[in-house]
Amino acid sequence: MGEPAWSGLGPAQAAGRACVICTTRLATGQGVVVGRAATGSPVVACAGVCAARATALAAVTSQRRTVGGGGRP
Repeated sequence: MGEPAWSGLGPAQAAGRACVICTTRLATGQGVVVGRAATGSPVVACAGVCAARATALAAVTSQRRTVGGGGRP
């Protein structure tokens, strides 16, 4: 199935420079990759709670898409 595709991100989030959950700026190499932006860039989250929330959100969104409910992570 591949990594979740995230949309509706700010520029720093879409470039993998900010957490997709809390928007905290991250240095290169920090954070956990939780999917890809529409541009193909990796989307990251802070390690710990934010990464867990992003993973759970992506799973719920993926399930909605499978059922036909649409949505985005």
